[in-house]
Amino acid sequence: MITVCGSQESILHILQYLKEAGPQDGLHISSKTVLWFPAGRTFSAGTLNGWSVVDSAGVQLLGGSVSTDQNYINSVALARVLKCQQSTELMMHLRDPQLQLLLLRACLGSTKVVHLLRT
Repeated sequence: MITVCGSQESILHILQYLKEAGPQDGLHISSKTVLWFPAGRTFSAGTLNGWSVVDSAGVQLLGGSVSTDQNYINSVALARVLKCQQSTELMMHLRDPQLQLLLLRACLGSTKVVHLLRT
């Protein structure tokens, strides 16, 4: 995974360089590669040299939200908390306290919620 920040021109220059010179160093650009620009920026399709652009309020990067929209960040955080809450409620139907503790520690995403609170 690679993250590039900068002006449109510098990002396109870096991507073109990686496309041409990257394979000799083991860097290959995936067909899944997309570009995301913060809200308020618009670019014509011709200036993007065929790169796919994500049109959303934000993106996920290394488990955190990147956005200039507070509502997007709040919705991602709420979705993670709700998922953890639902898993915890389902876990309570198990009748084995040791299994519940093991699942709580290892699998239920509570570490993701702690990471979310720190980012």
